[in-house]
Amino acid sequence: MTKFISLKRVLSFGWTNFKRAREASWITVLVIAVVILLISALFLLNGLSEAIIDQVQERVSIAAYFQRGTEVVDIEAVRDDLEEHFGDQVQEIKIVSPEEALSHFLDRYRGDPLYQRALEQVGENPFLASLDITLNQSHLYSSVTDYLTEHHADLLSKVDYHHREDVIERVFYTTNRIRWFGIIAALLLTGLVVLIAFSSIRASIHAARSEIETMKLVGASSWFVKMPFVVQGMVSGLFAALLVILIILPACYFLTPAVESLVPGFNLWQYLSENIIWLLLIQILGALFLGFISTLLAVQRYLKK
Repeated sequence: MTKFISLKRVLSFGWTNFKRAREASWITVLVIAVVILLISALFLLNGLSEAIIDQVQERVSIAAYFQRGTEVVDIEAVRDDLEEHFGDQVQEIKIVSPEEALSHFLDRYRGDPLYQRALEQVGENPFLASLDITLNQSHLYSSVTDYLTEHHADLLSKVDYHHREDVIERVFYTTNRIRWFGIIAALLLTGLVVLIAFSSIRASIHAARSEIETMKLVGASSWFVKMPFVVQGMVSGLFAALLVILIILPACYFLTPAVESLVPGFNLWQYLSENIIWLLLIQILGALFLGFISTLLAVQRYLKK
């Protein structure tokens, strides 16, 4: 019962501190809100970057060209062998017939007289049947190339990997850099808010220094002195989280058409709806943690003086 009364008093004192030190409290709210907003934006940008990465990586592939006259059943057998051997590492293997390759070429260079004349001079379809191979990891492309040349060299004309090797490596390297940038940016922002909120909370503690001294004189424990200010910081965090939620929801709704026009296939509002629980947890727990840790550091430093 005594612990419950103490907890009730701590919560009451914390709320009173928040209301009394309005200026410092709302500065803390705004500082935490800005960082939580940026972290939320990074969360949403992660979804956007993943969509862009998936689209780019889907276009990264190698082509295994077969000798002219190779039967479709033999090409299908090679495809099935690759899917069985490499399993889940295979994202997609598509058979491209000579007719499909010619059609894609004509669509791409329609209206270009140079290519049209070149095809007329050849007089027949110059394209070979091929397998268009897309994998989940960049290092597997060389493994697939080696496997094809070792096990199916009698059917193949060439495997177009070495011409694309630099592009493939560059795409996967860049996408990994994007992921790491998001993680590092979130960590730096967290450190920044702790420093700024620390300064704001310290001003509030300094304003209540006479009360702190009085509590010490009457024998209040270190925990009882610290916790009202920690509660004050966590209340600031809750208000910050609420403010960010009120900003993020309408912003995502109205920005969805613009984002979808830039990245077709990515619906920002749908992504938010599917991940709303995770985002709310990040916002609320992150805001509470930032309010808690910055206040605790400020109180401990003050009490050491």
